[in-house]
Amino acid sequence: NVVPIWSCVWHEATTDREEACEKLTWAVLRSARARGPLGGLVLDPAVPRKMGQVLRRVLLAARDRQVLLPDRYVLLAPTLGPSPDWSGALCEWFRTDAVA
Repeated sequence: NVVPIWSCVWHEATTDREEACEKLTWAVLRSARARGPLGGLVLDPAVPRKMGQVLRRVLLAARDRQVLLPDRYVLLAPTLGPSPDWSGALCEWFRTDAVA
């Protein structure tokens, strides 16, 4: 089950827009999960840091992670060169905290 999660577009970041983006991202993941298990997440190297923050907040609650992700999944973060610090930090968070 592969589902694209498009980055939300911000001309200026506001709390309302970030919350709307979180709700949309959660709804897309939830809808995909209803159709079958998600085998993993692929982080596009061009995705902005703000979207990485949204994804982390969506999956921060253990209950939401259990609803959205199966017991076994893969997180892939391909890069074409030096990766942004935030994507490495997000991958580290998944490795150490999200799987716990």
